Amino acid sequence: MCILKVIPARFFSRQARKPTGFIGRYIMTRMFNKGNAGLNVFLQERMDVKPSDRLLEIGFGPGKLVNDIASTVSEVTIDGLDFSSAMLKQATQVNRRFIKEGRVKLRLGDSKSLPYPDNSFSKIVTSNTIYFWDEPKVYLTEILRVLRPGGQLYIGFRAKEEMDLLELDTGVFTTYSTQDVTELLVNTGFTHSKVHSKEDTMFRSHCASGVKPL
Repeated sequence: MCILKVIPARFFSRQARKPTGFIGRYIMTRMFNKGNAGLNVFLQERMDVKPSDRLLEIGFGPGKLVNDIASTVSEVTIDGLDFSSAMLKQATQVNRRFIKEGRVKLRLGDSKSLPYPDNSFSKIVTSNTIYFWDEPKVYLTEILRVLRPGGQLYIGFRAKEEMDLLELDTGVFTTYSTQDVTELLVNTGFTHSKVHSKEDTMFRSHCASGVKPL
């Protein structure tokens, strides 16, 4: 990630949180797709998505994970929510085939107040977003609300010890250890909360998971 050496930390951090304009749509898309490739593969492995699932991705970014899942699992329906209009445009272009088929629905919105009814989804995934949640328990409570009983949440992230090496703007990023994330899930009401880890080419990938009680 040598580009981090030439882009001011605060500017990059803000773009990572909410990509905007040309840089957001094109430069950040390339960085996200390359930097998150291993994490996305790991998340797919852990989720084990079935055709009968109704899946929500929170913070879909350029839409690569949505596209990979829709391409791999026939008949699955996927909703996506992101608060970046630049990412919505990019992800819509990437997933235009599945949107036309009615299998993917992407929309602009804030995940602090999810625009979905209670008990809507069997699985929810979010990757590299937890750093930007100003009140993590509020976000997780909303996720718990829209999950079906027995539904599963998957959070992809990089751990604090690795993220802190990047010298990101701490006014934008809040980093977490694997234990921090597990405790957040437990304290919000998720059961079977755990973190699985896998070596990646750039960082160690972590997937925290929890289940909504029946």
